[in-house]
Amino acid sequence: MFVLHTHTGKMVQLKWGTYAMKLFSQKRGIEGTLASIFKDLANMSQDLDVAVCVFQAASEAATKYVPEYEEVCEWIDDCGGLLAKTGPIFEFGSYLMSTMGVDVETPEEEEKKSEQNA
Repeated sequence: MFVLHTHTGKMVQLKWGTYAMKLFSQKRGIEGTLASIFKDLANMSQDLDVAVCVFQAASEAATKYVPEYEEVCEWIDDCGGLLAKTGPIFEFGSYLMSTMGVDVETPEEEEKKSEQNA
């Protein structure tokens, strides 16, 4: 489970896993294969529809609530945008990758590693 904290104080529960990936593939109208899902996810930072579907699927998987497209866009904007290099959206991206077995360090892990190497 991941809680997205927007800069306006809203807390959004999100969960990415097998069920969320199934919901995502249905919303995107793609095959439910991991290859198809990963290929679509690779465009997340460049395709707003992909990003919104990820958040909709993760919200539905966590809470059974499916937010409207506009609401998801507000979350993204309230968190600094899709291309933010730090903050809640970046942290959710790290969470998303880690749940799929991709080795990604969180900002806290990167900072600790930098301090140890200094």
